[in-house]
Amino acid sequence: MPPRITENRVFITEQETLALRIVELRPTEIPMDLLLLADPSEVAIRKYLNESRCFVAYVDDVVVGTGTYGYQLGFYQRQGFRVDRIDKDFFLKHYPEPIVEDGIQHKDMLRLTLEFHRVLPGCGHDTGKEPS
Repeated sequence: MPPRITENRVFITEQETLALRIVELRPTEIPMDLLLLADPSEVAIRKYLNESRCFVAYVDDVVVGTGTYGYQLGFYQRQGFRVDRIDKDFFLKHYPEPIVEDGIQHKDMLRLTLEFHRVLPGCGHDTGKEPS
């Protein structure tokens, strides 16, 4: 099932949503590198650009929580997630029964973040912020 967009939120599954901001750009701010993937002629793009509207969608970084070892941790790391912080004693405080994997009890939760790099149109480098 493909993601669906509703009220500036992208629903990946019913349990997982990502905040989505949509910003309209001025013709001078357009992501030319991206448009050239769809139309290989910059001359043609510039001809229709002034009569077009261009929007960019910004997605907030994704944060997940998992145990400090095991299959899930490796899965997330293979997808590009990186450890952001540790919630000490999370599994001890929030679960009535011990959670054991491979004979080891989970105690702390790792919070992992997958960062979406924001690139300003025409700059070709990560700025971490939207165009002004």
